[in-house]
Amino acid sequence: EDVTIVTGSDHQRLRDYLGSSVTFVQNTSFRQTGSIYSLWLTQHLLRQGALVLHAHAHVTPWMLQRLIDAAAPDAVLVDCIPSHDRRAARVKVSHGLVVDFSSELPLAEADGESFGILKFGPEGGRHLVRHLDALLTGGASDASTSIAFRSLAQVWPLCAVAVNGEFSTKATI
Repeated sequence: EDVTIVTGSDHQRLRDYLGSSVTFVQNTSFRQTGSIYSLWLTQHLLRQGALVLHAHAHVTPWMLQRLIDAAAPDAVLVDCIPSHDRRAARVKVSHGLVVDFSSELPLAEADGESFGILKFGPEGGRHLVRHLDALLTGGASDASTSIAFRSLAQVWPLCAVAVNGEFSTKATI
């Protein structure tokens, strides 16, 4: 499969290290923009379906395979034990679907937190791009991707795939 990396400040260093083994998308506005803009730069890939891994994501092959194998075309890998880290994107889950996604979600209301690893089929990817477009048009270019995932989860089935708990991956879609 093809791997695309969105780069900012370390673009040349990553290109020198990885060479032509991956495709690069450079966010030349990285000083003025947030991760939402970097994700928006990959909209041509999202529309085809894609795995999204945040740079800070810690993933094992087993975790990644669990997400890929989930029956739902659009899903997020979830740790069922939310941390006290205020930057973590916490999730609220109902009937196996993520219904809220935010670092602002109170710990007491969270069912887990995102590992920063999501998958989208072509239809879900196109829906995500529409949310990204609307948020960026509204001036959110310096925001985190969490607001796009939150916006999408409130209107589109985004399956919670648990790595350590009881979330159902057989949600009715």
